[in-house]
Amino acid sequence: MSKRETDFKKRTWEEKKQEIDELTKGMEQQIPSYFRSPEGMKAYLDFMGKFHNYSLNNTLLIEGQFQGAEAVGSFAFWKSKGFFVNKGEKGIKILVPKTTTYFNRGDKEVQLKFATKEEKEKIATKQIATNRRTYFDIGNVFDVSQTNATVKDLPAIFPNRWLEGSVENYQTMFQALEKIADKHGVQIIDPRGELGAALSILSCIINRIEK
Repeated sequence: MSKRETDFKKRTWEEKKQEIDELTKGMEQQIPSYFRSPEGMKAYLDFMGKFHNYSLNNTLLIEGQFQGAEAVGSFAFWKSKGFFVNKGEKGIKILVPKTTTYFNRGDKEVQLKFATKEEKEKIATKQIATNRRTYFDIGNVFDVSQTNATVKDLPAIFPNRWLEGSVENYQTMFQALEKIADKHGVQIIDPRGELGAALSILSCIINRIEK
């Protein structure tokens, strides 16, 4: 591989890293703003409830780029459901985890997809060890309002969109909320009654959250 090709790949990786840094910059500063009033907290929890299958970081990214988003999906997702993204729409950027497998070729680490036939055979028989590494890339999703679908189509597109009972990954989401609350001096306590769609109440006087 020529030096020029190596430099090009290095620049591409640096550009991706810079884009991710710029995308995530300010996310931590964004969170405290939701704790300044009961209305802000309710809006935050309502929005998280819409995107329970997305990570906390991606939920913040979606909200920060497209306030009022109702339901999002990739270009391929909308196409698979029989809808298309309207021409000229700008994607909402999110972080997409990608896992790559590597092996050692001498003192050099190489991606598994570049292994020779002989190397693949040795990897299959455990003669060559491999390791997996997860990193983040940037992907794009689009809100339903950016497609030719309508809100009326949502129940069919997202059959589990409106949940009753348990929420997938609830414990992980709640633990993340606990960390945020602890950082800002907010106490989470058991509920005293029906809390409605917001799932939580922020009391500015006693500075605590009823879950």
